[in-house]
Amino acid sequence: MKETVIAQRFKKLLANRMKEKKIAYFYYKIPDTAGLGGMRPFDAFLLCTGKFIAIEFKRKGLKPTAMQKFYLNLVKTCGGHSLVVDETNYKEYIKRIIFAAKLSIKQFKFVDKPKEVKKFYVKRK
Repeated sequence: MKETVIAQRFKKLLANRMKEKKIAYFYYKIPDTAGLGGMRPFDAFLLCTGKFIAIEFKRKGLKPTAMQKFYLNLVKTCGGHSLVVDETNYKEYIKRIIFAAKLSIKQFKFVDKPKEVKKFYVKRK
């Protein structure tokens, strides 16, 4: 499945779920930059419950490039969250985003490998 298809499915499902749960959010897909060699720090970002989440879409089995890893780690270092989404895990990540938004918790952490670790960790003050 192409990255654009994954991104479209993610956006549509996210919009439907957020509307159902009446959760405010802002999602933006960064346009392709063919004139700049196609390099973007990540594919999209999401603002939800005061959190910044950088999203990189990948086809199944592919991993982020070194430059993409740098930017995703930079987002984490600055207090945001970053996700690498493919066709096998995009529904799981949407569930986790909605779960965290419903709780309105100020601090939450996404697990980068949902297949290996099934738990969603929440830090409470």
